[in-house]
Amino acid sequence: MNLIEGEGYACGYLKLTKVLWRKYALCINKKKVYRLRKLMGVLRPQRKLKPRRPRKVARNRQITGANQLGEADVKYGYVHGEKRFFFVTSMLDVYDKFAIHNHIGLTATSEHSILAVQEPEFLTFSRGRCANMSLISLILSHPD
Repeated sequence: MNLIEGEGYACGYLKLTKVLWRKYALCINKKKVYRLRKLMGVLRPQRKLKPRRPRKVARNRQITGANQLGEADVKYGYVHGEKRFFFVTSMLDVYDKFAIHNHIGLTATSEHSILAVQEPEFLTFSRGRCANMSLISLILSHPD
């Protein structure tokens, strides 16, 4: 009873069971501790579990042409000689599966994605100005 009035009130029945096992060498089951606390009226209210992430179903979109919906993809690999990881961030057009922009680096942060979207080549493609530009000229004009 002294344990429940003092430090044991804040903890739940599982922790109280462990304290009874360790401090008093009392061989008692967690279910019995739960029932005893319920009879005494000192059972703490059950906590509400929060969802880990929002459970939303992806929206099905009707895409009829290029430059309507983009997608980002991050892949990583390991360089054995350097003993470090590298990341490849790709920006894709969903309609024609065209890689608009690729970024290769040692880190993949949101700043890199924002900078990739703000680059002139990405902006000209997303506005539809380089729709007739061939893939080879787009790759050759890229500074990387």
